[in-house]
Order: sequence, then structure tokens, then C-alpha cells
Amino acid sequence: MNEKIADELQKILYRDIDNNLELLIQFKVKLEERLSANKLADCEFVKYLYSEDIDEKWLLAQCQSICNQIEKISNESSLFNTHYNKILTDNDKLRLSQELIYDISYLDEITGYKLNWEQRITRPNNLVSNQFFLYAKFAYFTKKYIPELTNRHFEFSSMPMLIRQAIELKIKEMIYLKRVAGKNGKFRMIGISAILDFFINKKNLIVSPVDLELLSFINKWTNAFVHTAIIPFCWQSLEAVDIIEPLFAIEKDGVIKMHGFNYLSKNISLSALKLDLDKHFDADFTLGTN
Repeated sequence: MNEKIADELQKILYRDIDNNLELLIQFKVKLEERLSANKLADCEFVKYLYSEDIDEKWLLAQCQSICNQIEKISNESSLFNTHYNKILTDNDKLRLSQELIYDISYLDEITGYKLNWEQRITRPNNLVSNQFFLYAKFAYFTKKYIPELTNRHFEFSSMPMLIRQAIELKIKEMIYLKRVAGKNGKFRMIGISAILDFFINKKNLIVSPVDLELLSFINKWTNAFVHTAIIPFCWQSLEAVDIIEPLFAIEKDGVIKMHGFNYLSKNISLSALKLDLDKHFDADFTLGTN
């Protein structure tokens, strides 16, 4: 195979990072023209980005997010590149560009080709049980030789599962939640969605750097993934990470605190919070710092 044919084959298979970025930048220009008069406000954007209803506002939110993610990897001055360009490998950048291209193609297909994306790529849209099993089985191996059973990068596809766990644990840490029991003293399961709804309706209890309604939208979206294994668009996962990051990595007095902070309002004691939670859920909450 001569060099010219080999180069063309790399482009056709989306294994050429420069060609991938060129395609994405050209598409971003088209999307920005479409979005110029229709851009959603921040709260609406997140709400519709993770909505289950495939309508015009849902599509608009997807387009906005696509532009955000293309800007990240294509603009050398972006915050993303400023922070990570030195540690991103060529393969990292290639995989990210591929995921965007593949998912844009799928989005165009399911919306009746409204985006006029010229690339036509088909691949499965759900993960299979063996993929999860193999990653669990070889979790302790430094080098993993695990086949991608769905032509997808498992690390991208499974991101919602990690985001879900991060949100759940963070909310519990914020209120020092140790245990929930029923009136009979036995363990009782109360989902993080219900606890988030509780705090949304009692906004004075928590001062959060991330709007709790936005967290709720993202949490419900990740729950759907955990129960269905239907793979979201990669930009939805990447956007969710950007949105919730202030809970975990806050710059304070010039220092990055990767563990984040707890945001219980200063005038609210744990004992008062416990009374509210116990009454609302008709349960026995154990809260404590020890």
C-alpha cells in the first residue's frame, strides 16, 4: 500500500487527528450560525441537554454542547488545553475527536439528518454485560488488553456511572450522612434523587457552588444510564463533569482543593438538619463528623 492510500485510509477511519479536528471545526462554524439566534440560557441548556424528550430545545442543547466540546480540543488557548495539553497524548486527543465525530453522526441520524453532517457512521448504542465484567476482572492489571465489544471506548461510555457516584457521595459528605434507618431501626434506602429534591425545596440549608436543580437533572440522567446501559452522547458526559467540578475542585486563596468543600449553611446545625430530614422522610438520619 503506497503512502497516499495509507493516508486516505487513516482519514476514512478517523485515525488522523488533524483531519478529525478540521472536520469538527468546520461543523462548529455551521452550528454556531444555527445557534446565533437561538442559544439557550444556562439553566435551560442543562435542563434540555439531559432531557428524555427529543424535541427542538433538546436538539438545540446538544448543538450548544457539541460546540463547547469542539472549542475545548480545537482552541489551543481554551482552558481545557491550558490545563491539560501537556499531559494529553496524541491518542487521547484522537479518541476524543473520534467520539465526537461518531456521536454527531448518530445524533444527525436519529433527528432525521437535521444537522446535515456528511459523515455516516453506524455503531451500537448500548453497552453489553461482558464489557463491564471484563473491566472488573482486569481492574488490577496495569495494562489491559480488553476488546471494545461495541466499537466504543468504554471509558467514555461508562462516564455517567462515575458521575452518578461522585454526586451521590458528595451530597452525603456535604451533610455528614452516615446512615438512614426506618422507625424500626433497620436500614432504609433513600435515594439521592429524593435527598436532592428535599434540599431544592429548602434552599436555605445548603450553599452550593452548583445549582441543585442542575445537579438533579444530571443525577436523573445518570440514573437512567445505570439502569439501561444506553450510551449517552460523549459531550453530555463531558459537560456534566464541567458542571459539577466546582463541588470537587475549588480554588480558594490561590490553592486548588481537589477534595472540594462542604456547603452546609453556617447558621444550620447538624441537629437541626437531622430534625428536618427525619420529619420529611419519616426516618432516622444519623449525621456526624466523627
